[in-house]
Amino acid sequence: MEKILKERGLRVPKLAKCTGSRKCREPSPGPGSKKKFCCQMQALNHQPDFMQQGTMIEEAIKDEPGFQVIYYPKFHPELNFIEMYWGRAKRETRANCKFSMKGFETTVINALNSVSIDTIRAFAGRSFRYMQQYREGLTTAQVGLEMKKHTSHRRDRERAEDRALKEKPKRPSR
Repeated sequence: MEKILKERGLRVPKLAKCTGSRKCREPSPGPGSKKKFCCQMQALNHQPDFMQQGTMIEEAIKDEPGFQVIYYPKFHPELNFIEMYWGRAKRETRANCKFSMKGFETTVINALNSVSIDTIRAFAGRSFRYMQQYREGLTTAQVGLEMKKHTSHRRDRERAEDRALKEKPKRPSR
């Protein structure tokens, strides 16, 4: 790393190698800032050509038509229906595990295949409903409550009709 930094004309002999400490994870100084980089990795990551470099998967598919890399927000697995699919497969695997490596491999494959395409589509629909709730500006807690209320579009409509019937129209006072 030191050699690369020297080749680029960066005078950073006092910068340590990255230790992954809390300080290193803090935001780096921007261009023109007097704040210094905490390590060699941070200094290198802020070089223009390094900043423009895509991830390995982005580079692999950038010339392929019809593919796009979409990053989901961290800590929101409810927005990614693949997480729901994987969760169902893990539950199936735990229930049917043979506790040997060969048995485990076959159990995982069987568990992944046991989740029907209709179930996967239902997971996708659920993720889209979560996304819609967030788009409407609800907080995480509010979204959780709304999602508990939802069972199906038909039942939601029936429930709304029942509420409308229960509410008595107010008569105008004389």
